Amino acid sequence: EPCNSLSTGLQCEMDPVSQTQASETLAVRGYSVIGWYHSHPAFDPNPSLRDIDTQAKYQSYFSRGGAKFIGMIVSPYNQNNPLPYSQITCLVISDEISSDGSYRLPYKFEVQQMLEEPQWGLVFEKTRWIIEKYRLSHSSVPMDKIFRRDSDLTCLQ
Repeated sequence: EPCNSLSTGLQCEMDPVSQTQASETLAVRGYSVIGWYHSHPAFDPNPSLRDIDTQAKYQSYFSRGGAKFIGMIVSPYNQNNPLPYSQITCLVISDEISSDGSYRLPYKFEVQQMLEEPQWGLVFEKTRWIIEKYRLSHSSVPMDKIFRRDSDLTCLQ
């Protein structure tokens, strides 16, 4: 369920009211929140210290009862990525502390594509909602723009 964000121009946080509404919407549909994602639109999907802290907090809050809570970072337009698809990092935060003692260590893990057919009606409904909500945003990406100079792929492809 998409959420609104609060942005300062340098950093972006999930709007807590929107987050609560999204969680409630999912619960009404019989789903549980098992993770969150955000993007690093134009650079590597490596977790920042803020990402690690946020994931640790969400993990602690949502994983009560022993369930895992996953963080995902998607990088769709990283010019350093030679592949024609988005880079994705999936992570959880361990209880181990960094050598300088300043943060808990993240663990990255590999993912596999889902084998079952997506619920396309729901995917298209959410896609239309996102397009309508952000189509006039100053930071939106023109989907017909060429992704990289050395390729014919557009941002949409």
